[in-house]
Amino acid sequence: MLASGRVRSRNRPRTLAVCAALLLLPVLATGCGDGTEDGRPAASDQGAVGELLRAHLPCTEVTYFSPRKLAKLQARMGGIDGAGTCDTEEGEYYTDFLHIADMRLFLQHWASLDPGERGARSMMIGRDFGVQPDRGFEKKLLEAGLLYLYCPPTVPPKGDHTVIPLEEGCVASNAAPA
Repeated sequence: MLASGRVRSRNRPRTLAVCAALLLLPVLATGCGDGTEDGRPAASDQGAVGELLRAHLPCTEVTYFSPRKLAKLQARMGGIDGAGTCDTEEGEYYTDFLHIADMRLFLQHWASLDPGERGARSMMIGRDFGVQPDRGFEKKLLEAGLLYLYCPPTVPPKGDHTVIPLEEGCVASNAAPA
């Protein structure tokens, strides 16, 4: 017993560790504090998607679709509320991106397209945005937490890969298209 009348506890460091772990539990349970359940990054709007791309790709300029160009895209593809392009220094390579307000509606439209209509480049997705990267940028986007989007009839290659089920029979995977 201490002079103050309190009892000295040998468990104090363990108690502090348990308290710290309990405080961190909500952060750990949400994908290291990024607000996602499966580790894919989220973006609040098209500007946040542009900033994410600048942080992970050699973008020298990020441009956003004009309201007229966005309206034309929205007429063809549902669920989108923003879009733009990340251009590289050389001007040879670019990456298109979409901010998706309604992922279910977007996936319905994406899944309804023939694979040829989806474009030659892969679609990679975060929680609420999609990116069609130019060649060589997929690895950097995988490192940033984005995954490839596969919708029927396209499926990820077989192997030991992460596969996350989504709506409309689609899946997100870290397996690169064959």
